[in-house]
Amino acid sequence: MACLLLLVTNPRTRLVDLPLLPAGADPSRTKPLLREMRANPSIRILETRWSAFARTDMTEEGDPSIRYLYTDGDTPTNMIQFDGDLKKVESLKQQIAFLPYTVARPESVLCIGPGGGMDVLLGLMGGAKRITGAEVSADIVRLMEAHRDFNGHLYEHPGVSIHVADGRSFAARSREKHDLIFSALTQSATGSRAGIALAESYIHTREAFQVYLDHLTEEGIYALVVQEEPVLVRAFLTAVSVLAERGASVPEACRHLVAAMIPREMHPFTPYRRILLVRRSPFTPADSERVLEGIRSLGVHSLFVPHLLEEIPPFADLASGKQSLAEYIAEYEFGGTPLNVAPRTDDQPFFLDLSPTMPPVLIRLLWGIGLVTLFAGAWLAFRRRREGPGAPLRSASGALYFALLGAGFMLLEVPFIQQFILFLGHPVLSLTLVLFALLLGTAAGSRRSQRWNVSALPARVFAAACGIVLLALLYRALLPGLFALLLGQPVVVRGAATVVLLLPLGMLLGMPFPSGIRWAERDGSDQVPWLWGINGFASVLGSVLAMALAWKSGFSAALLAGMGSYALVALLAGMAHLARKA
Repeated sequence: MACLLLLVTNPRTRLVDLPLLPAGADPSRTKPLLREMRANPSIRILETRWSAFARTDMTEEGDPSIRYLYTDGDTPTNMIQFDGDLKKVESLKQQIAFLPYTVARPESVLCIGPGGGMDVLLGLMGGAKRITGAEVSADIVRLMEAHRDFNGHLYEHPGVSIHVADGRSFAARSREKHDLIFSALTQSATGSRAGIALAESYIHTREAFQVYLDHLTEEGIYALVVQEEPVLVRAFLTAVSVLAERGASVPEACRHLVAAMIPREMHPFTPYRRILLVRRSPFTPADSERVLEGIRSLGVHSLFVPHLLEEIPPFADLASGKQSLAEYIAEYEFGGTPLNVAPRTDDQPFFLDLSPTMPPVLIRLLWGIGLVTLFAGAWLAFRRRREGPGAPLRSASGALYFALLGAGFMLLEVPFIQQFILFLGHPVLSLTLVLFALLLGTAAGSRRSQRWNVSALPARVFAAACGIVLLALLYRALLPGLFALLLGQPVVVRGAATVVLLLPLGMLLGMPFPSGIRWAERDGSDQVPWLWGINGFASVLGSVLAMALAWKSGFSAALLAGMGSYALVALLAGMAHLARKA
């Protein structure tokens, strides 16, 4: 009841809703929606929708012609009042996001995360004939449809088609090439809140840039709008590295890029601050003249324009060839602080993590788990020495066995969930189907293992653990090719393939734990609760280790650590089998 008193009321549902923001709260560590509500008490939450993906709030903040859609309280997307008359929203042409339309006249546009529809309005004003939107949040699409009278039936406009899908996955499955692929604040760095650095962003990795370039026409442009300079720099370097992979030198790759930003005095009023244009073919001097003219017409500042403005920071030394890509990355600083702006890959998709050191949230978790492990181990060792045979966990190898099972399961599960996100096109779908397949498989494997004779358990566990390692290695080698083969299939087919692929692994994963419990019961049932506890604690440890390894060396490292855990399980089972035979 005390918790309920800390909640405010949602004006639409009259139910308990967002917690009040404490007066002393650090603004950099709180959600933008909460900051806005504290700064402007007149803000009204008009509608709230919940789903497995996120909470979505639609607010009105003074200007009745604009509504804001917040996803989990983060940087909002705008829903602008529109009645079909483009002249009434002519002011949007002064947005920096309109720059691609001053450079060219794209007929086909793909909007990644169109949100409240401003990207679609920009496309209509820019003369695009076909506008396709891939919006990962179904609730945003439903809100746009529910408030179609406000937004002018924008998502039903002739030539506009909206799909609920991850933008990169949608682009990879599409056979169409576009004149413009547009992505604005698709995942925003809104501050230093705990955990934001560990948000995976597969739409901004090197592999994603490859997909976008492959789906552009010869003179097509990929446009990315971001807030902060270091994020722009990372995107710039990602584009350079991808173009260099395609045979261009670093200075030649820079000729494919344009960067600009709004005046600094305007930064407090909009998150649309910086833009990067990546063209499939290099900009010619005539193209650059047209780009510069467009930049000046919008009243924004040039950061990099090939042939014309290549000598200004932050990209001058890179474009001139004075620094290699590696040297630039190693020496980059922002405001005197060294940052890691190296391009991210699908194996380490933490695009918003710019820190050269591990995120504090992970460090605290690792320290906490390490200290608990140390004290618990010391306490058990003390009791064992004092009480002898009557002490809990008389077998150190048994404790290690169950710890390896707990940690190993999570070290395999987390990378597989990440790997299937792009294949299935939605993070929630990946989480649901991967967990369903693995847990269904473990249930079947557990049931199967109950038929084994107790005396044969070590040998059977040895075989199961070896099978887990071999199957995980096989998946690591073959899944990318299978994904490429099936990516164009309907989501039902891809979902069914996910379950079929992971069921065998789940069955093998389900065998060692119940077999270990049955084996432990031979020495006394009083050991079993301790072994359950160790396994549960190790599962928590494994999930943290999976993220720490992914941050440091990639999800593939976490997968290898999981395979290593089960290899040790196989070793322990093999030793138990040999000891029994002896």
